[in-house]
Amino acid sequence: MHNAHMHRQLQLAQTQGQRLRNASAGRASVGQQGCSATPWQNTPPWGPGQGAQYSPNMGFAPSLPQNGPFVRPELLVNPYQVIEQSYVPLGFRVRAAAPGGSPSTIEVFPFKGLYYIAGVKSFTLPGEIEMLRVESGGSGLPRNAAPFDFAAYNTLEPFSPVDYGCISNQQPLTLTFAAFGTPSEAPFLNGVLFGTQQQSWNSCYPGLPTAIGLSPSVYGNPVSGMMPAGG
Repeated sequence: MHNAHMHRQLQLAQTQGQRLRNASAGRASVGQQGCSATPWQNTPPWGPGQGAQYSPNMGFAPSLPQNGPFVRPELLVNPYQVIEQSYVPLGFRVRAAAPGGSPSTIEVFPFKGLYYIAGVKSFTLPGEIEMLRVESGGSGLPRNAAPFDFAAYNTLEPFSPVDYGCISNQQPLTLTFAAFGTPSEAPFLNGVLFGTQQQSWNSCYPGLPTAIGLSPSVYGNPVSGMMPAGG
């Protein structure tokens, strides 16, 4: 029994070795022709309307092996296209420092992507919160000429228009504020921003190719007829 088992193992080893030698020969032959350095071939679709299986020779294989419906590559999301949403709310609510204390500073930013601030609405009453300094847009320059009552944005309209530029989680909106006078209870800075949010698929900076003037089809800049979502 032992000898028979050893004989079978030897046959398996010889068969596997021959397969490896054949694969090596195939790689060398394919490589000499200037093609892929692997003898693997695309697996055909499993059924009508289903996409080809994953293999190293796939011309366009953005996912792991799957049997999903086949979608033409030009209809898939471009890796550098921009997803844009308008009138997106971004809220903040923070209690001011205790009466007589130092001013408070907070940072407001979206979870992901870029956020272009177009409006703001306040829910504080007059005489509660004094806004000392507003910074945004990646700059340390103040957006306000002097301190003002944050209730200036307390409007019956959906929001008050502002031009506070672009913010992100790396370049936030910075607000420095304090309570007016010495109230018995510190009030809240309570407001909501409204603006345009842009996010990008597979890119750190939404809209970068177009923003820096790259030619169409360069680094994901869409060609004519393939404009980004919301573009």
